[in-house]
Amino acid sequence: MFTTPDDINRCKKILQRYLKAKNISLDNDAQDEIVQKVLQITYATGGAYTNESLKEYLETYLEDNPI
Repeated sequence: MFTTPDDINRCKKILQRYLKAKNISLDNDAQDEIVQKVLQITYATGGAYTNESLKEYLETYLEDNPI
């Protein structure tokens, strides 16, 4: 997987905003696991790591895998 630390940080911030909006609390390890899965899915489907694509893949992932 070709991610940079910036990609990981941006995806994690998007996740944290999502969780805050839904009033959901997850520990750091659980957040890191979700971020890694979302980045893997994004990469596997040929998606770019733009903020918008990360947000869309993250929301889809969480809809398919409720917390």
